[in-house]
Amino acid sequence: MKLWDTHTHTTASADGIMKVEEAIARAEALGIGIGFTEHLDYEGDTEESYAVDPKALVEERKGLREKGVLIGIEAGLTLNTRGATKAALDVDLDFIVGSVHVVDGYDIFTTFWQQGEKEVLARKYLGYVLLMIERCPFFDSLGHIDYPSRYCPFPDKEMEYEDYKKEYDLIFEALLDNGKILELNTRRFMPDSGAGAKSLYCVLDAYKNMGGKLLTLGSDAHEAQRIGHCFDKAYEMANHVGLQFVRFVERKPVLFKNAR
Repeated sequence: MKLWDTHTHTTASADGIMKVEEAIARAEALGIGIGFTEHLDYEGDTEESYAVDPKALVEERKGLREKGVLIGIEAGLTLNTRGATKAALDVDLDFIVGSVHVVDGYDIFTTFWQQGEKEVLARKYLGYVLLMIERCPFFDSLGHIDYPSRYCPFPDKEMEYEDYKKEYDLIFEALLDNGKILELNTRRFMPDSGAGAKSLYCVLDAYKNMGGKLLTLGSDAHEAQRIGHCFDKAYEMANHVGLQFVRFVERKPVLFKNAR
C-alpha cells in the first residue's frame, strides 16, 4: 500500500520552511505520495499573514498534478471569517483540511490557554469544533483534533476521550452527518512518553465505534525531514482500530491503493 502525506506546508505558508521541490524529493525518497495544504487563516495573533490566496496558488501549482501532487488548503475555521473563507475556497482544489486554530478570538498558539482552567478550556475548544463542523461544512477532513495539546501549559496536556466523551461523540456524529472524516495527524507522535499517540488511539477507537470508517493521514510537516513522520506507527494504529486511509482527489475520497 502506498501511503500519502496529505497535510504539509511549504514556504507558501508563513511558517513553512521547505520548498516544493525538496518536499517532493523527500516524499519520493520515502516512497509516499504528498499533498500540500497551505494555510488559509484570516484570524490569529501573528503579525505575518497566514492567508494564502487559493486562486493564485492553484494557478501556480496546477502543473504539479502531472507529478501526482495534490493541491490543498488548510482552512482555519472561525465564525467571524466563515464567509470570506468559504468564498476563497471556491477554486479547483483537491483537498481541504478544516482546522480550529482560534477559539472566540483567542489563538490556541498564544493566548487561549491563558483564559482559565484546563478542563473548562478543553470543553470550550471541543464545543467550538462542533460548532465549526455545523457552521462551516466546506472542508473534507477535520485536522489535528488534538491541536490544543501541542501548546497546553498544564502537566497533563491530553484531552482524553474518557474525560470528554460527550463532546467527542457529538463531534463524530456531526462529522458523519455532514459527510466529513477525521484526520490522523502524527505531529504529536513523539519518542518520549507516547502520551499523544495513546490519547489519539482512544479517540480513533471511539470514532470507529460511532460509525467512522475513513481517515486522512498527515504529518503537518513544515520542513522536509518531517514528511511522513511516524507513518508506520499511524498505519499500525489505524489498522488495529479498523479504519482505512484515504486521500482526496478533486474533493473526492480515494483509498490508499495506487498512485494518483
